Amino acid sequence: MFKKITSIILALTLILSFVGCAQSNTESTVNPSSSSSQPTSIPETTATEDPAVDYNVDTDEKLLTVDVTLPASFFEGEDMATFDTDAYVKENGFNSAKLNEDGSMTVTMTKSKHRELLKEISTSLDENFAELIEGEDTPYIKDITHNEDFTVVTMKVDRAAYENAFDMTPFAIAMSAAMYQMFIEMETHVEISIVDVATGETIKTTTYPDALEG
Repeated sequence: MFKKITSIILALTLILSFVGCAQSNTESTVNPSSSSSQPTSIPETTATEDPAVDYNVDTDEKLLTVDVTLPASFFEGEDMATFDTDAYVKENGFNSAKLNEDGSMTVTMTKSKHRELLKEISTSLDENFAELIEGEDTPYIKDITHNEDFTVVTMKVDRAAYENAFDMTPFAIAMSAAMYQMFIEMETHVEISIVDVATGETIKTTTYPDALEG
């Protein structure tokens, strides 16, 4: 199920793995366990129904469904001229799908399917974040937490080790958060704070996509 979505999650996993590779110039290997006493990655909240999603609609037929528009880039490599939307709908458990003139696709699904999808993406991202915590190439990362819609992310680090590293983690995390936000049709906004795990002092805060402009 969710063939395309799973492919994107895999791509994000590779992006997060690349963070370590960029620092060591070797194949990234993460350590799933740690002897540190610092906490592992635990989301600040657990979603049951995402408050960022507006389930209030005006028409009766939309009371039990959610529309999500997937960008054209989501279907890169597909021949959309022969794309079978009916098969795509059946494969993913959606209600319907419509190809738009700009190459994007609007899919309609039940609220329960939407919650299931968001949970799947959120869980996958949490697992990827957890792998960064004291991974072989990112030993300075001690904890990563986030709010429900990934608009606020806090990365706790060993300050000295972090400041001596060539760290690309915030950018990778922002890309991951943007994926989740796409599925709640929210304009991308991710505020990432780097915090000294020992003192609680904020080392720096970066907001995406603002940081990519200029």
